[in-house]
Amino acid sequence: VTPDYIIIGAGLMLPTVILQGFLVFAALCLGSLATALAYRLPRDMSMWGGQRSACPQCGKTLGIIDLVPFLSWVFLRG
Repeated sequence: VTPDYIIIGAGLMLPTVILQGFLVFAALCLGSLATALAYRLPRDMSMWGGQRSACPQCGKTLGIIDLVPFLSWVFLRG
């Protein structure tokens, strides 16, 4: 086994770069969740099943692409 692969389970090999990409994406999602909690909890806003995420300035409801970490940053050009 070379360092470019990691063994998962019963001999299944996964390229290290894919695992690293997954871990970065998971970290971005956790950071996004932490930010949402920090914003919503002090304001007594629901986290689950309540109102959808919206722009705090204009109140416009955010679309799905706006809610995906990093991809929203890329599509919104920073």
